[in-house]
Amino acid sequence: MLRHAVEREVAVERGSDAVLAVTFCSNPGPSKAIWEWGSMKLEAGYEMGRFTAEKIEKVNITIYNLYFLCFSLHDAICNLVITFLSLERKRE
Repeated sequence: MLRHAVEREVAVERGSDAVLAVTFCSNPGPSKAIWEWGSMKLEAGYEMGRFTAEKIEKVNITIYNLYFLCFSLHDAICNLVITFLSLERKRE
């Protein structure tokens, strides 16, 4: 497994709406992406309460957005976990 971590700080006023965006370039593209923060997990393409995880696909580029309505301190640290199917499994 290859791990790449980039630490970025984003200032968001408590109670306001926010969006985190990650652009990922690869061919083939990821098979799954899950946003994680606190005890919460949300797969790209789904909504849960005040959170929306969006996936936008273009040629060799995938953009993942996580929308927060009414941002709180519990939302402060987020990770995006991206999974690829191996080429071996794709051939089956």
